[in-house]
Amino acid sequence: MVNNICTFILGPFGQSLAVLGIVAIGISWMFGRASLGLVAGVVGGIVIMFGASFLGQTLTGGS
Repeated sequence: MVNNICTFILGPFGQSLAVLGIVAIGISWMFGRASLGLVAGVVGGIVIMFGASFLGQTLTGGS
């Protein structure tokens, strides 16, 4: 079960979320609405999402 969730997050769904987050930062930056805190929050969230998913998959023995 955990392996399926980790695979789902590491797959196209998670990558799409990461791309949408970065695009949203770019649009916010273009209109002058982005702050360094927003950028750090989104990038940190992406790192945590992929890091936790990778760690969970590694600990459960997923391939």
